[in-house]
Formats: sequence, structure tokens, C-alpha cells
Amino acid sequence: MPKKAILTLSIALAGIFAVVVVFLISFSLSKSVSLDLVSKIQSLVLRNLTMEIENLIEDITRPLVKYAESSELSLYINKEMDDTALGLLQWGISNAYNLLSLEGYEEIFVMLPDNRVVLKTGLTELSIPDEVISAIRSGKKKYDIYMPYEYPGKQVIVVLSKIAGADAILIGLYPSGQIEKLVSKLRFGESGYVALVYGTKTITHPNKEYIGNFDLSKNEKTKILAQEILSKEKGTVIYYFEEKKFAAFERISNFNLTAVAIMSFSEIASESHRIVRSKAFSNFITILGVLLSLLLSIIIILYASIIEKNAKLTKMVSELNEMNSELEVAYNELEETQNKVINSEKMAALGKLMVNIAHDVNTPAGIIYSSLTEIEHMVNSTKEKFNSGELTEEEFKNCLENTSQLIEIMLRNTRRITDLVQSLKRVALNETIENYLNININSLVNDVLNAMYPKLRRTKIEITTEIQEDLIVNTIPAAIAQILMNLIDNSLTHAFDEDTPGIIKIKFEKTIDARGTEYLSFVYSDNGKGIDPDVQKHVFEPFFTTLKDKGTGLGLSIVYNLVTEKLGGEIKLESNPGNGTTIYVKIPLRVKS
Repeated sequence: MPKKAILTLSIALAGIFAVVVVFLISFSLSKSVSLDLVSKIQSLVLRNLTMEIENLIEDITRPLVKYAESSELSLYINKEMDDTALGLLQWGISNAYNLLSLEGYEEIFVMLPDNRVVLKTGLTELSIPDEVISAIRSGKKKYDIYMPYEYPGKQVIVVLSKIAGADAILIGLYPSGQIEKLVSKLRFGESGYVALVYGTKTITHPNKEYIGNFDLSKNEKTKILAQEILSKEKGTVIYYFEEKKFAAFERISNFNLTAVAIMSFSEIASESHRIVRSKAFSNFITILGVLLSLLLSIIIILYASIIEKNAKLTKMVSELNEMNSELEVAYNELEETQNKVINSEKMAALGKLMVNIAHDVNTPAGIIYSSLTEIEHMVNSTKEKFNSGELTEEEFKNCLENTSQLIEIMLRNTRRITDLVQSLKRVALNETIENYLNININSLVNDVLNAMYPKLRRTKIEITTEIQEDLIVNTIPAAIAQILMNLIDNSLTHAFDEDTPGIIKIKFEKTIDARGTEYLSFVYSDNGKGIDPDVQKHVFEPFFTTLKDKGTGLGLSIVYNLVTEKLGGEIKLESNPGNGTTIYVKIPLRVKS
């Protein structure tokens, strides 16, 4: 047999053998690859969902927990709660309802030490598990939720918090529709969906019949799923219920809530078979192409080696030009996307600020509303006694004195709302001004701190400033305000643990260098955790963050771009682990116009 024929036959047999081997390997690995891919998709869905639910629960529980800590309900609670004491407590609950209903709560209760439950109209009963009540009473949990709970005729969330200064629990009912809507909208693949369980009891599910009625631990086919959920914070499990299913789950914070992403195993198997078929076909085409290329190469080498080299060189140049064009387009798209993400980050930060401010406006508004209700009650009572001739001088004086005190409370809270709104208006105006203006730095900093007060006051962080009252410079107000807000927010997120006291110092001054150039010098420092040297190299890089669940990695990147590009200045960071962080900013000033 000629040598050329032997060479050709050997290449063909080697190609066929390679196709068979690749097919077998692909078949054995495709199912595990599909499972791993589905698990990653489900984990990503659950991670985003748990963060959204944690934020939603925080927004729901915050008003009731704050009221339990700061209200005067404890004054109405004593060891012997007779009818008179219960009547006074009902009046206090009515005031709590008037305020908390503005936050969306549908009913408010107080559970006494003897487990009697009082609402604004009298005594009632609530069916809440003993372990939930015990955790609150013992102080094991500051607050907690329980769901699903039917009252009256619809599903609600039960929010519980211990009343400060009393062995009693403040309880509120909040509609569960927001959580149900948040979970029900999630889908992946053709059959994938997400359910939510409290303990092992179903509270959200595409099948409405399961909600509130289906307990995973009480069904033989779902016991393995229930055991995994109760024993682990997150994980995956394969189980049978109506059909073979694959589930990934993740616990939501310290609540007894777990999000479960479920997908039909048959869909995963179908996808793995598709991978095998497409992979095998792709490899067959690839190897066939290689065989043809080898045969063609032999012919070209024997008869036209120079032509082959020229053709390859021309093809490589063309491909390089095409790749260069594609890279240029991709770079432009990436730059545009980065700008959009940065703007989105700024809007998200502004949205969080608005939520905090709205809450701080609601609180004094609720106090004003309660005071007006009490004045109306006292005036009507005094009027009735006056008309009947039963009004005494002492009662009239008490009415005037109490009314005067309530008016003072209303005026004080009205001024509080007015000051907050004025600060917010000034900060919002500065955020819209992108031109250079003559501004008073001391006033700008005070407006930013007042606008961020709703967020700062929930921490133990003290902020001190060192700024001349008449420090007026020509710069861009929006950029300075954004830099300051991002630095404060970065310290609250990274430098201090929750409920840990700390100090932030802010210093602005005008400096002049040897050439007579004027600068606005800004020193920002905190006494927090500090930053590791390896991390310091990357803090100004976009999307770099050490807290994946809390930050986007854009805060300090935006600060860097504003200082160096928009304002033409310089920024330097110094930090040591355990000794806080200091940031130096130097911005050249324009001549005042």
C-alpha cells in the first residue's frame, strides 16, 4: 500500500477514535456540569432574593421596634392590671396604632406578662408559638417575625418586639403581600421557581393551596428537604415529590425563614443530553475539519507551500483586524455601561437617603397627630362639663396647662420637620448644580450632615467638623456634597461594626502653595478598623469591595473620579489596621467671579 494511503487511513482512524472518546467523556460529565450550573444559577437567585427580603423585613419591622424602644407604653403596664389599668393601656395602644398605621400596620396588640393580649378595643387572643414568645421575653432576640398568620381572613406577618422597661411584648400585624409578590415573580428555566418557608411550613408558593397548609417535615416525600433546611444555613438536595426535583436553599439572616429554589430534575437531565448531543456533534465537526485540513495541508505542502504561507498570513492579518475592531466596540460598550452603573449607584444611594428622611418625617408627624387627638379629646370633655355646669376651676386650669404642653410638643416637632426639609432642599439643589459657584463650605457641610442625620442617628458615630464659618470658595457644589456623602457612607459600612461607637472628623481649609496657587484642602478621618495594606492598593478601583453582600465597590471609585477628573485635584489615603483611616484631598480653586 502506498505511503500516502497509509498516512490518510491512519489519520481517519485516529479521528474516529477521538470522536468516540470525546463522546463518552462528555456523556459522563454533562449531568454533573448541568447540576453545577443549575446550582450556581439558583444560588445567585437566592442570594439576591435573601438580600431583598432582609431589606424588606428591616423596613417593615423598624417602625414597630423603634416604637417599642422609645414609647411610653411601659407606664401603663404594672403587675396588677385591673380594668382601669387595662383602659389606660388601650388608650396607649390606640396612640401606637395611630402612628404605626401610617407605616402600613393593620393592627397593634400588647401581650402582658400573664399572656393576656390587649388591643385598642379590649382583650383578644393570638395563636403564636411559645418558642417565638419565649425568645422575645428572654431577650434572646431583640425582635422577631412569625408567618403565615391569618387575621382576619387574610395572610399577614406578625412582628414582635419587647417593650422597653416592661415585661411585655408589642405586637403588630403587617400585610404579607409585598413578600409574596417579591418571591412569586422569580422564575428560571422552564420549571424553576422559588418558595419561602417559615421553619418547614410553606408561606409562599406558586400553588396557592400549599400556602399556610403544607409542612415539609410532615410529608414523607419532602422530609429529606426539611431535614437539610433545619440543619444547615444553605445547601442543595435531590428529593422526590410528584417527580424527581433538585433544590437549593438559603436561610434569611437570623429569622426562621428559608428561601428554596426548586427545579425539575427532568429538565436538568434534558439539558445534559442536549449538551452531550451538541458537544459530540461539535467535536465531530471539529475533528472532521482537522482531518480535512491535514489532508489539504499535505497536498499544499507537496505542491504549493509558498501559496499556503501567503494565504495563512493574509488570513491572520484579517482576523487580527477584525478582533481589533471587536475589541474597540467592546471597550466603548464597557465604558458606557460603567457610566450607567455609576449613575445607578448614585441614584440608589439617594433613594436610601429618601427612605430614611421619610421615616424621620413620619415620626414627628405621628407625634403631632397624637397630640391633636389628645387636645380634641380634652377640649370636648371640658366643653361638655362647662355646658352641664360641672366644670371646676382646677379642671379648667389643667385643661389649659395640658393643652399648652401639647402645643409646645407640636411646635417643636413642626420645627424639626421644617429644619429637615430645608436641609434636604439645599442638598438636592447642590446635587443638581454642575457648574462652578461661590459657596460657603461650612453651610454645605452642615446641609449634608443634616440630610444624612436620619441614617447617622441610628449609629453611635460622632461627627466633628473644623471649618471656618466664612470659608467661601469657587467650586462645584454637587461634587463636594457627593464626595462627602460617599466617604461618610463608606465609613459607616466598612469602618465600624453595628452599635460600635466611633468618631469621624471633617476639616476644610484654604491653602496656598509656593507658586501662589489656592487650594481647598480637605482632611477626612475616622478611628475605625483601618484598612489592610493589600486592600489599600485597590480601594479606588471600580467594583472592588470587601463586603460583597453590602457594597457595590463604586463608592470610593466615584470619589476618586470626582476629585481627580471633575475637580482636577489630588487624593491620598493613609490607614493602618486597628488605627483608623485618613483621606487627604487637595482641590485647585478658580478665581471668584
